[in-house]
Amino acid sequence: MSLAAIIEERLAAYVADGLLVGGGQAVVIERGVVRASVATGTDYLGRPMQPEHLTCVYCCSKLPLYTALLALMEAGLAQLNTPLRALLPEANEFVGSCEIAQMLGQRGGFTMLDGPVSRFIPDQVRQLSPQWLEEPPARPRGTLAYSVSEVGWLTALILERAGGRAYGDQVQIVLNDVLGPDAMAPQRGPLTVTYQRDADTELAVPLLNELSSAVRSQWNPSLGWYTSALGMARFGAALNDAWHGRRKLGQPIVRHAATPSHAPEFDAGMQMDMTYGLGYWTSLSEMGYGAAASPSSFGHGAQGSTSSLFIDPERELVVSLCFDLAIENDSAKKVRRGPLMDAIFAVIDA
Repeated sequence: MSLAAIIEERLAAYVADGLLVGGGQAVVIERGVVRASVATGTDYLGRPMQPEHLTCVYCCSKLPLYTALLALMEAGLAQLNTPLRALLPEANEFVGSCEIAQMLGQRGGFTMLDGPVSRFIPDQVRQLSPQWLEEPPARPRGTLAYSVSEVGWLTALILERAGGRAYGDQVQIVLNDVLGPDAMAPQRGPLTVTYQRDADTELAVPLLNELSSAVRSQWNPSLGWYTSALGMARFGAALNDAWHGRRKLGQPIVRHAATPSHAPEFDAGMQMDMTYGLGYWTSLSEMGYGAAASPSSFGHGAQGSTSSLFIDPERELVVSLCFDLAIENDSAKKVRRGPLMDAIFAVIDA
């Protein structure tokens, strides 16, 4: 069987087993060549899922933000030990004293708002976050604690101040320059939504009410990238090229950002052992990305693995997944992502 057929068969089985509501997308790029681009099942309206379907990729939206900040750091905007007060002068003492490396390494203490409330705050409140964010007693600075939203807000503000533009425009301009126009090429297609299973009723309900324009306009920078699995994979392929020194973004800073800063340890936000570089998840074999993931692999997963971007520079392999049902703890239980990744490795390494 071809790689595409193997992926399609597995995704169809996930639909049949109730691990997806209607369908999903998967893209595999190896050495710059698309080996598989699969769309299986149906969208929320019952239409056949297509490769061009767009969905919000939730926390994977942070990867372009962090990468744009790396580019500005390389251009001399800041160093790893630069305190945020140098970039956000209005910041309070808690926010201002945090260094860039602490913030991107998820040790800044920016976990004040737990749960979905942090996803819905109006944009003007997000922009004032350097003044009102305070250190949470249970997760003080230095504690490894993943930030669902707050690090994304602060990164977006730094980018806005540096370029004088809204973060979305600034990310596009910076990444077009340092990664090339293919990395964040505009995507067009029908919109689909993702779901989350209600714990009490076991019903699949729309996640964050994605079809409401009012809600969508309030999403913070950490959760607002609408793209397809192919669009996300192209971004991953550009990052892989940068890791190998084939893009304007410097190889040293990319490799440093993709390297774990510490050994795996318990993350109070994720409730599992994690490692981070500068924003990116690292040591991905431990995160449900398959036992064969190379030590240099990096990327990110979102909302119970609703979306995932995996980059394995040693194989020059990129895998992007967009699923329409969030199963919390899928990263730990490896219900969907892990078995699918292992199947992909088996073909690639054969």
